[in-house]
Amino acid sequence: MVIGQDENAPEEYMIANPLHVTTDTVGRIYLAGQDLSIRVFYSEGNFITRFGGRGRGPGEFLDMDEMTIGKDGELIALDTRSQRITYFYELGESHRSHSFKSDWSGGHNIVPIDDSTLAVTAKDYRGEVGSDRVEEMDNRVIKFMSRDLDTQYHGVLDIYEKMWDPDLLIERRIARSPNHYNMAGLPGNQLAFTHRVFKGTLFMINYTYLEDKLQTTVQGINSRFSNPTPYRQLDQDVDFFEMARKVHGMISGGDPAGSYRYQMLLQSNHLFANDEWLFHFVTVAEGNDADYYLELFDAETGAYVGYSQIDDDFTMRQEFYTVFHPKHIDDRNQLYFFDRSGDVPVLRVTRIHIE
Repeated sequence: MVIGQDENAPEEYMIANPLHVTTDTVGRIYLAGQDLSIRVFYSEGNFITRFGGRGRGPGEFLDMDEMTIGKDGELIALDTRSQRITYFYELGESHRSHSFKSDWSGGHNIVPIDDSTLAVTAKDYRGEVGSDRVEEMDNRVIKFMSRDLDTQYHGVLDIYEKMWDPDLLIERRIARSPNHYNMAGLPGNQLAFTHRVFKGTLFMINYTYLEDKLQTTVQGINSRFSNPTPYRQLDQDVDFFEMARKVHGMISGGDPAGSYRYQMLLQSNHLFANDEWLFHFVTVAEGNDADYYLELFDAETGAYVGYSQIDDDFTMRQEFYTVFHPKHIDDRNQLYFFDRSGDVPVLRVTRIHIE
């Protein structure tokens, strides 16, 4: 199934620049694009309705960082520029928004873990506010928040030291990127997470409540793919565009300590999960060449199942970026991905066959 391919189709089927896609329990498809409106389609691709849009008013967005379906079937949209989360009900006919609190910092992944609690990745700080050490090393945590963002009542899980060496400046810099952490909800009070710069281990968090306080244990599960050096630092003096044409997975940034560049040699692209499986998309890069893989784990136990290399038709590159963008996997193991290989981007849906 494809949405957006027919140039003669009505405007609601055309995707100027797709951002997010998710599905609900009855198979309806929710698609958000650059105009920040949310279009809803039946599972076979027929248009139903449209809501949202760019703006500062109720139910509108200045940006959209994440979009997912809640435990009660509502659509949840995260907008860090507007500093709020919005819940949409009945195909957008009603909605409710909650603003971030003053101590909120970041938040680019959101997973509903029950009908009253969200897990979000967000920044936290070490040391005294304003110190150089803090500016260099704001770390990442998973926060367990009430749905109205009013209370961080279940606690905080510090994931920084599970993944990074705080004595290495480059690793402190890598850890700061707010949208470089992947997180997926798993059955049985569990979460999976990792970072795009992949060191060969995924982490499964098991969480339970004891007297209304969060108790967590963290288990590492090994990927088939590992690299003792999952990134390499790059020369700052080479022209950016010249280097981008030669280096796959280049990251360029800056902080109070100066500018920096590095290449992700082993990259965790995406984590998706349904009730049966945890799907992990991995890139192995060398220079500007890259191989793409999908590996599979049991969603409940974390047991490794197997992997498959993704066909080159999915992963051809145009100038600086890969045109295959996996965005969602539903309960029927259908993969939803954005294909930018043509004149206009389209949403494609294909089934993952697991043998």
